[in-house]
Amino acid sequence: MEHIVALSGGKDSTAMAIRLAQVQPGPYTYVCTPTGNELPEMIFHWRLLEEKLNSVIIHLSTETLGNLVRIQNALPNWRMRWCTRMLKIEPFEKYILTHRPCTIYVGLRSDEPDREGVDYSVHKGVTNCFPLRKWGWDRISVVDFLQDEGIIIPFRTDCGLCFYQTIWNGINYG
Repeated sequence: MEHIVALSGGKDSTAMAIRLAQVQPGPYTYVCTPTGNELPEMIFHWRLLEEKLNSVIIHLSTETLGNLVRIQNALPNWRMRWCTRMLKIEPFEKYILTHRPCTIYVGLRSDEPDREGVDYSVHKGVTNCFPLRKWGWDRISVVDFLQDEGIIIPFRTDCGLCFYQTIWNGINYG
């Protein structure tokens, strides 16, 4: 069975991946879904994570936001947020369907019980696992762990053009 870690590079998935490697040594397959519009700091962060995890991060990218804007004939917006589905969810789902049976590790915290993420376990041979919830880790636990590990998360961790992206300052626990 393959063990696939969904690694966006944000604080939650980063903490989960590093801690998993410490407490449940792999092998793991680390997978991210870049948009092609990440800022240089994010690309550098992924490289540092590869060193920390002693593993290559597989970048699933079949399209770019620019190409999809032309195909959709529209910019993504709060009414038509097709970008996440087409750039992240669908490529990841396609990947896991060709790597079954597998367990997918997703970085959802214990203090966000209403967040479900995508339920890939609807597919035969796919199991979802939420280690941060299992460990009882909330936002403060994640931030403290990253600080203890000397990991600095970039201010922007996703598409540099995303209108939903929040700025991570590394200090705000709220």
